[in-house]
Amino acid sequence: MEPTAPAAPILHAVTNDEILGRPDFLDRARAVMRAMGPRGALQLRASRMACDDSGRFVELALTLAEEQERTGSWLVVNDRVDVALIVCARGVQLTARSLDVSDAVQAIAKSSTGSAAQPTPAIGASLHTLEEGIAARLAGASWGVVGDVLAAHSSSTNAEPNARNAMSERGPALLERLVRYSGLPIVAIGGIVPQHVAPLRRIGVRGVAAIRGIWDAEHSERAVIDYLSAYESEVGRESLGDKQSG
Repeated sequence: MEPTAPAAPILHAVTNDEILGRPDFLDRARAVMRAMGPRGALQLRASRMACDDSGRFVELALTLAEEQERTGSWLVVNDRVDVALIVCARGVQLTARSLDVSDAVQAIAKSSTGSAAQPTPAIGASLHTLEEGIAARLAGASWGVVGDVLAAHSSSTNAEPNARNAMSERGPALLERLVRYSGLPIVAIGGIVPQHVAPLRRIGVRGVAAIRGIWDAEHSERAVIDYLSAYESEVGRESLGDKQSG
């Protein structure tokens, strides 16, 4: 029985300019999207290519959009709302340099055909504070991405008060606050390997994103399966715990 497709991807395979320049990128990308299916997203991120060679960026996006149709895996275009709309990507991931979520929602609404065959792209927001998370949810974001989630909590008592406050809004502390209070599904990124998935799930993280953990693996599709297996094993334990406590 095929897994039920989630409302938003639980695994994001994120690219960069160097990865897109590899000779075997498209072959690996197809394998990754097949392995992820509807549970995952290939997040097309290449800030240099998108700026300096936008034609090539759109060409790659169109090719991956074909794989989106074949595999059920999401194509999520980083930053470029216009490209996401052109290729009918299932999502767009905004960054600190992108449109605000509210502006992206308006741009997507203006371009929408209203056709069921062309659903409007979901929006992911890059979050750095709880306030950003709440604002993104209210504006219409579907998920939020948080980085540096594996950084150690700072326990220094010698730091100035302002420095301590700044540190409390980063890393694991920020992640936990966003999970608890933002109202958004939270995706964690930053050096995450399959062994990190279960602890992140236990604090309520919705999904994980990986770059090197997938693209630098000898077999990228095998790495995808490892991430998804770790995720589903933890979900299974959560379900069993709910039944036992019920």
